[in-house]
Amino acid sequence: MTLAAMLFAAYDADDTRDVVRTRSLALASPVALLNDADADCVERIRTGDRAAFDALFLELFPGLCRFAARYTDETSAAEVVSEAFLRLWLARERWTPRGSVRAYLYRTVRFIAIDFYRANHAEDVRYSAVLGADETWGMAAEIPTPDVALERDATIALVWNAIARLTDVQQSVMALRWQAQLPWDEIAAILGMSSVAVRKQHSRALAALRTILPAHLTDD
Repeated sequence: MTLAAMLFAAYDADDTRDVVRTRSLALASPVALLNDADADCVERIRTGDRAAFDALFLELFPGLCRFAARYTDETSAAEVVSEAFLRLWLARERWTPRGSVRAYLYRTVRFIAIDFYRANHAEDVRYSAVLGADETWGMAAEIPTPDVALERDATIALVWNAIARLTDVQQSVMALRWQAQLPWDEIAAILGMSSVAVRKQHSRALAALRTILPAHLTDD
């Protein structure tokens, strides 16, 4: 049984669940603004297609958890992402997301994670889950030797410690661009900014990292 199916079992019978918890759903933007694949996904989920919901859940859940882990611990990150999918399902008949489905879910997870962080007065943001065991920065990776893997892991730790010193917006831009590998327009939709503003924040983040990181890591 998938976690999505478990959510159904736990909440399908509860028609009195607080509707305020669906406040982050975008309900005014027409589905016609989506591309064909996303429009089909939205339409199927709106009509109660659990197979479509399960497929979306399985595709995006791991990456969303790593993104949510920027704001909380790994266990709570899974709860945050599950809550995002639960809100979607409970308000599925009115679900009309702006932009892409992926951008909508990243935006929703970010809102819920920030609320969770504030509610629990968290003081320690965990970065260990930002990159999975089989992931690396950029768009492709080769299988490293043990020595190279150790050096890479140390470098990743240095980079994320440096990123933790950036502004909140810059941290989000870096995570969404280099870990989630999202295009500029989707990052803009998630953060509620223009693409131009996102690119400026990215450039400022890179400039700041060049002053924080050792010189050999920032050489072009």
